[in-house]
Amino acid sequence: KRTIRKGFIFVSIGKLVEYNGEEFIRINADEYMRRGDLSLITPSNYQGFLLAEQPQRPFAWVVRKFQPRLTPNGQKNPDAPLLNRYDIVQVYARERAGEYDWYLVGNDQWVEQRNLSIVEVIPPPEGVTGKWIAVNLFEQTMAVYEGERLVYATLVSSGLGAWPTRPGLFQIYSKLESTKMSGAYAADKSDFYYLEDVPWTMYFDQSIALHGAYWHDGYGFRKSHGCVNLSPIDSVWLYEWAELGTSVYVYDPSGQTPTNLPPGGGP
Repeated sequence: KRTIRKGFIFVSIGKLVEYNGEEFIRINADEYMRRGDLSLITPSNYQGFLLAEQPQRPFAWVVRKFQPRLTPNGQKNPDAPLLNRYDIVQVYARERAGEYDWYLVGNDQWVEQRNLSIVEVIPPPEGVTGKWIAVNLFEQTMAVYEGERLVYATLVSSGLGAWPTRPGLFQIYSKLESTKMSGAYAADKSDFYYLEDVPWTMYFDQSIALHGAYWHDGYGFRKSHGCVNLSPIDSVWLYEWAELGTSVYVYDPSGQTPTNLPPGGGP
């Protein structure tokens, strides 16, 4: 029926059938692919969490395995537990040492900023009331608010390299439980992607959306063509919570992301 060309290609799978001694998997109505041409994946089971009350201090996810130091940029603390990816810690202090900030997460337990993705409560942007979503491009986190109260937080993956997610204040204008995404932005089409059944998609900046990403487990790091990737579990929670018109505030407190980017991008 068609040729699936080289690129970043993901298809949804249905039943397995045998035909003339070969195994095929149905990918769409009246479309089958050889089982040997497919590599099955398991989506990430990572998820953020609901907050029962307003946090009194910043907190963070560990995004890289790290042994805490006794002092900022100092020796390893042999008595501190090893921090593993997706562990959650509270932040008690911050100090600059060398090129990076260091965060105190326990007694004599200092962690360098590149190993953490931090959430800190911020006030609503001017004119925003009710439900709103904050995407921190520097920390690669999402914080979900009702007024001034933080109700949910998680890690995300926003635009990478030549396709940064554009900072600004936007509103969700379309919600789709499942949709197909494809495109290429490089001149030689080397970045071509084709993704079936992208789940729980909410567009807020032209072709840029918040959506589930079943094809990676790299939350806390930039990975997309501009969209804001969420784990499948986070994406369904956000989809059910958010409404058309809910504000999405995308910002970079480091100032590293240009604020005059043109709209565009993809998943």
